[in-house]
Amino acid sequence: MSGEVGVRAVSEGYALDLVAPDGPRCRLRFGVPGEPVEGWTPGEDDLVYARAGDVETRVRLFQDVAAWTVSITVDNRSEHPVQLPELGLGVTLADRCVGWSWTSDLAGFIAVAAEAEKGPVAVVRLKQGFLRPVRESPVFADAATSGEAFHLAPPRGALGPHRRHQVTLQVELRPSLSSLADALPGWLPDVIVDAGEQVSFATPDEGVLPGDNVNVTLVDTTAVASLESPGRGCVSLHGVRGVQRIWLAEAPPMEALVPPLAEAVMLRRAGVRSGGAGLLVAEALANGLVTDEWATLDWLEREAWLDRRDLEGVAIAATLALAGGDAGLLDDAWAALAALPASRGFGLVTLKLGLAALRLAGGAPPLAGELLARPGEDPDAALELAVLAGRLTPAHRGPLAAVVASLGDVLPGQPLGLSALEAARRVALVRLCPPGFVSLRAAATANKAYRLLLADYATRLQPDVTGLGWLLLGHLGA
Repeated sequence: MSGEVGVRAVSEGYALDLVAPDGPRCRLRFGVPGEPVEGWTPGEDDLVYARAGDVETRVRLFQDVAAWTVSITVDNRSEHPVQLPELGLGVTLADRCVGWSWTSDLAGFIAVAAEAEKGPVAVVRLKQGFLRPVRESPVFADAATSGEAFHLAPPRGALGPHRRHQVTLQVELRPSLSSLADALPGWLPDVIVDAGEQVSFATPDEGVLPGDNVNVTLVDTTAVASLESPGRGCVSLHGVRGVQRIWLAEAPPMEALVPPLAEAVMLRRAGVRSGGAGLLVAEALANGLVTDEWATLDWLEREAWLDRRDLEGVAIAATLALAGGDAGLLDDAWAALAALPASRGFGLVTLKLGLAALRLAGGAPPLAGELLARPGEDPDAALELAVLAGRLTPAHRGPLAAVVASLGDVLPGQPLGLSALEAARRVALVRLCPPGFVSLRAAATANKAYRLLLADYATRLQPDVTGLGWLLLGHLGA
């Protein structure tokens, strides 16, 4: 622990800013039903008092020695049952911060770390009540956001006459994301697995029931869960405290996942083919993961990818140049790449062109070295270029730690606002790092995120396939 987390009430008590000793971490915003009660005089610990009909909601904040407690109560003051109103928590990350969460409805936490994880991690832990992300699937967002929203009450729940729904959240500092392993239930198994693997729940006092895409069998007192097909599925644990929902993820092998996805992309008509879709098809072709090579080439050759002036278009052109033995097209791809900024993925595409040049011309042009020597536009891009140019220094360990933190260490759960595209690029970046530079834990983190990404794409709930294309492109450095 590195000091006490600072908590500052803003927006008339409807939001709290969490500040670590080295800087802000996030803003918590409470979505409560009703309107503020007129004439109410708050006490020392009171933040919000609102009323909607017969339902009253209070938010209070208490300070302990090294932590804060947020209490949210919803009371039905009537003689009749009412629908439990929507109760929400929005988490907005501060600049240069990353977040990760794990929840089971009755337990869970939200953790926010500084991007380089140099300072302590602000953690919001559920001590009583309910916590569930609004967006449960896919794990990675289709577009980057600044945070996530959470339910603090069961959707479509009921509240009996003169009954109370209470949520208690503890806000504290932890030294690192890795220290949150003890915040997970001791009975929780590894829920992120490869195709064909099973997940065993040694919980004899709780019934384990399968959700969609899950089978559960009982072996003695152990419930063994398996997915009917790769992707994601949920099991429900029924015990004395209530029902907990645990998400499972099963990653299919690339050779099973990619061909049907590439075929589905190729059904798109001209004019709606994104660079990300083209990258997936091109990398499927480059990795031998298409069912009809000639049809795939024909589809790719119908677009002028270099005219798009992006990294995906350059990478696609490299695949086409290699497939057709077209040295002129490869030269055009080098020229197009040189005109682009050194953003995330720039180094990988440079490597892609260099390998194509090695096969077509026996070696990469001097331009390749000049491109790898460029300064990156941000720490991720700079780290990627340093790895590929062989100029890693101890100063690059901070950016690597930031990448690992954004992927949630080895924790189960899901990120706050990280897109599938950025996750894929960061997985590829960690895998590019030499074994002597990257720790076993960082490698395990990348592998966890890799499996979560594959499971997301297997569900077909991830609408943007660009990330999968970058995962395939990242195999160049594997």
